[in-house]
Amino acid sequence: MESSRPLRRRSLAATLALAFAAGATLLTLILVGVIGATAGDQVRADIGSRLAELARQTSDKLDRGMFERYREVSLIARRFDHGDRAPSRQYLSEVSASYPYYAWIGAAGLDGRVIASNNGMLEGVDVRQRTWYRNALQDLYVGDVHDAVLMARLRPEAGKEPARFVDIAFPYHDRQGRVAGVLGAHLSWEWAAEEARSIVHPRSDNGVEALILARDGTVLMGPASLQGQRLNFGSGLGESGSVTQAWADGKRYVVGYSTSAGHAGYPGLGWRVLVRQEAEQAFSPLYQVRRKVLWSGMLVALLLSLCGVWIARRISRPLHALSKAAAGIERGEVMRITEYGGDFVEVQSLARSLTSLVAKLRLKETALTELNQTLEGRVETRTAELAAALLEVQQIDKMKTEFVSIVSHELRTPITSIRFSLNMLADGSMGQFEPDVAKLLDIANKSCERLVRLINDILDIEKMEAGLMEYRFAPASLKAVATAALEATEAYAAQFKVGLSMAADADDVEVTLDRDRMAQVLVNLLSNASKFSPSGGQAQLTIKVGHGTARVSVIDHGDGISENFRSRLFQKFAQADGSNTRTRSGTGLGLAICREIVQAHGGTITYETEAGKGTVFHVDLPLGPRPDAAPAARPTS
Repeated sequence: MESSRPLRRRSLAATLALAFAAGATLLTLILVGVIGATAGDQVRADIGSRLAELARQTSDKLDRGMFERYREVSLIARRFDHGDRAPSRQYLSEVSASYPYYAWIGAAGLDGRVIASNNGMLEGVDVRQRTWYRNALQDLYVGDVHDAVLMARLRPEAGKEPARFVDIAFPYHDRQGRVAGVLGAHLSWEWAAEEARSIVHPRSDNGVEALILARDGTVLMGPASLQGQRLNFGSGLGESGSVTQAWADGKRYVVGYSTSAGHAGYPGLGWRVLVRQEAEQAFSPLYQVRRKVLWSGMLVALLLSLCGVWIARRISRPLHALSKAAAGIERGEVMRITEYGGDFVEVQSLARSLTSLVAKLRLKETALTELNQTLEGRVETRTAELAAALLEVQQIDKMKTEFVSIVSHELRTPITSIRFSLNMLADGSMGQFEPDVAKLLDIANKSCERLVRLINDILDIEKMEAGLMEYRFAPASLKAVATAALEATEAYAAQFKVGLSMAADADDVEVTLDRDRMAQVLVNLLSNASKFSPSGGQAQLTIKVGHGTARVSVIDHGDGISENFRSRLFQKFAQADGSNTRTRSGTGLGLAICREIVQAHGGTITYETEAGKGTVFHVDLPLGPRPDAAPAARPTS
């Protein structure tokens, strides 16, 4: 026994030391993770903001530059004198020489023919069908980037890829202030590309690239592999910001974006400037920060673990002494645990608490021994009382069922005779009556019919509970059964001023079923839909086929089923309004009978409801032959 004490003491110390080390390591890793995530989010945001700012600066510079070009062409148009062709050509050539980024400047009369241009290019050409000419006459003075195939044949670089231009055009006026024609200019796209590169190029060594997209997403400027392609970028994004996403080349990029909005009088063309950088390269500073934080955290965890080992050894000594005292108490020895409290206040407090606990446990042990002696007798007595109560409840339930059955059978024959007599009186077979008498006969006839339905429902429930309900299964057209149920309910629905309609799949389907019982289910559901629909409303019946089942749905647009009634919806005699002043009549047995019939067909009945919008009941029936009838399931309450 003595030889095991050092091993036990070392095991406890090792466990505490390991716990301290694991806790310190876990805490450090959590802190490292939190710090790294926080710093990472900030670094990502800073990187995205930097690229977004570059995109905004580029977009703003393009807008300001286009505003200057816009204003220049407007001033040239105002000063243009369309008198003689030679002076006009000279004037436009001088303007072109002063502003080399205009590849072509020309004026066309109202007949659409170019009357003068720099260096005589395109003079005499009919430009009426040109977009810039038509737009200028409609007060649209700037057009988007396009290829200039015709101009490419007239310029020195002919034979290369066609140049790209931005059209700017304004009407010019005669001395009486009337529109005399249109002055247009083809602004070389290279000018805009240089404007964008002037901002992004200093950062291109870090893999930063600039793209300019047209309003429809076409790449106007960017890498050669993307030039002219249409990108689906910006869906759901704002005017400016940043996003990290994968591109078609399989790489992830951090993309800053900004949409041009024009400047001063220049309306803007809706260009979107993208400044992108590969995520791996953009986030390299973040990865360096994470590595530094991780190594620092591991060093801190190591130091905390060493401190934990020392603390564990200090704590384990008095705890080992307490365990020795507890073992002595277990053997029945009388020992004072407070003597083994050690130097720690907490351990001393624990020792005193254990001493008090041991004393209380001994008292409770005595009380439990006494209690056990009487507990078995109490359990037997209570069990006998519960068994007697259960037997009494079963007998009462059986008496209730027998009473309802006897009353229903005894009432059925006289009620049927009364109903037949009232029908003869109400339909005039026995002669015509005074209006007041006829009204009373109609009320009595309807009340008698409700009583007959109640008796029939009670008898059906009784048969179902006894497992005696008979079903005659045979293949039948589901659409025909639904149509018959709809026709049988139309008169009842008319009382509530509710219309009935049916929609079915194009192809009819045969289902093995009992036609009368299934019609009973659909009539009940359609009657409820009519009863709970608003006056003047519609109730629909739909048939859909799929996944080996046929689904019949009955839809109303009433108030829906209240939350507190849904759990009792299929119970016997359950009604949403059970008060004596309820506005809608019913026995509360219809849905319980419907569920039993549908389950006997191997199907299910479910519902969907929404307050204020209505309810949909679904009857799902299996397709295919049915060799025998399924037994009716007993209802659950």
